[in-house]
Amino acid sequence: MTLNGRKKQGGPPKGPPAGAPALNDAQLQVAGMITGLVAALSSTAPAPEVIQKIAVRALVEQEALGRVLEDAADPVKRAAHPEWGVKVAHTASGAEGVIRVPKDLSHCTSIDQIMHHAMIVALVTNPTPRALLLAHGFTVEFFQAVATPPKPPKPRLVSV
Repeated sequence: MTLNGRKKQGGPPKGPPAGAPALNDAQLQVAGMITGLVAALSSTAPAPEVIQKIAVRALVEQEALGRVLEDAADPVKRAAHPEWGVKVAHTASGAEGVIRVPKDLSHCTSIDQIMHHAMIVALVTNPTPRALLLAHGFTVEFFQAVATPPKPPKPRLVSV
């Protein structure tokens, strides 16, 4: 039991869930930590064995997400697609949210854009928040985009 009275969950899993790719010892340790964190950060998280499958999925996806950061860091690719974003959708309800910001943090023009930039980096580099979202029925998709065109200025009324 933990200090808050919940049954202790987490620790390294005994092995990957059935049908999952084989993981090395370090990946098993991380999967155990993710399982424990997801269970601790949500009072409605699914059973530990379900979270473990989600943690393994998030770890397997992690390698492919390296390309997202490579595209953000590559000056040529960043010039062609200077913005990136994430779409989070709830599979059962269809509700979704999208954030899109410049890949270059110094081009963010508001605190909201800076926070959204940090959120994208966290979701790309850390499997734990993605596992937390997956455990609650959300999908997470990353994308890159051409720059958002500036809004045209509002016409001025001129008095004569």
